[in-house]
Amino acid sequence: MIIGPNKYFLNYISALLPDLDTENINQYTYEDFAAEFLDHSVNIKTDLPSLNISSQKALKYKTTLEYKNLLDLYITDYITSVISQGIYVDQYEVISSEKIQEYFKNLKGAPLNVFIQNLKKTLSKRIKDNHEKIFDEIKKQCAEEIKKFSKESGEFKKLSGRLDTIKKELQKGCSTVIKNYFKPLTISSINLYKNFISSLTKVPGLDSKELLIFKKQSLEQIKEKKSCFEEIPAVMYLDMILNGMNEQNSEKLLM
Repeated sequence: MIIGPNKYFLNYISALLPDLDTENINQYTYEDFAAEFLDHSVNIKTDLPSLNISSQKALKYKTTLEYKNLLDLYITDYITSVISQGIYVDQYEVISSEKIQEYFKNLKGAPLNVFIQNLKKTLSKRIKDNHEKIFDEIKKQCAEEIKKFSKESGEFKKLSGRLDTIKKELQKGCSTVIKNYFKPLTISSINLYKNFISSLTKVPGLDSKELLIFKKQSLEQIKEKKSCFEEIPAVMYLDMILNGMNEQNSEKLLM
């Protein structure tokens, strides 16, 4: 794959490729590659107004490894906030947060969306295979409460109905419950980046007032599906974390 500064450059390179006995090489400008990588979900904004020194520093900061490290830290905190609680059916825990965190130790750079899809199946199967044991534990938890009511009372029938619903849900593997649990992590790269920008409390070179303007401008651009040149690498990086590299974007040689 060849990434060039403009199409004039790529046209020039294309004329040389046959002489190098090289054909069928993907050629992109940076803008075209970013658009294809992100499935055309964002456009690069080139008509930016004149920037003051603080804004220039902020844009430059977006291309640094320090900014990338901030993204990594945010993703870790974001995932941790989601899995800090267990999975519940009704008010009863069926899988603890500790067990889910144990599974996440196997993430190790795998695409997050793929990992979660596989984990949802694993957890659902775990519940389905152990539904009797889990249900027995739930019945023990509500044993004292159910003793308070006579079998003819409305409260007894209501609680019994809840238990029947829980039992059926466990037998099915709680797939809907698990899906809803991981819903916050099933997020697009653009929306994840939007959340990241909203969470920023400090940007080098900007005071608190300038930071508010900076965040407002970034969020407005995201809303319009437009981002500045310096912002795209961060969005592409998040997309790679979420979805990995598909075959189309997995090149053996990059120029």
